[in-house]
Amino acid sequence: MATILKGSGLGRGLSDHAGVVLEMHRGGSVVLHSGPADMGPGIGTVMAQLAAERLGGGLSSVRGVRADTGRSACAGGACARPPA
Repeated sequence: MATILKGSGLGRGLSDHAGVVLEMHRGGSVVLHSGPADMGPGIGTVMAQLAAERLGGGLSSVRGVRADTGRSACAGGACARPPA
């Protein structure tokens, strides 16, 4: 599964990146470890929906774990764009 952040504030030619790690269990449940923190737009729910759809399971089979730096893919820094 791939994710992308567009225009998240770094700009100036610096790379913006994020990722997820899917931990799949024999019983069909999935744990989605997400690097970016959900700051209101519902990105955690959207990623869980994408994983459930792609894996052919229901949304109830996907549990999201966000911003766990020990287990999640790197999401870069959180920052605001400096004034012009």
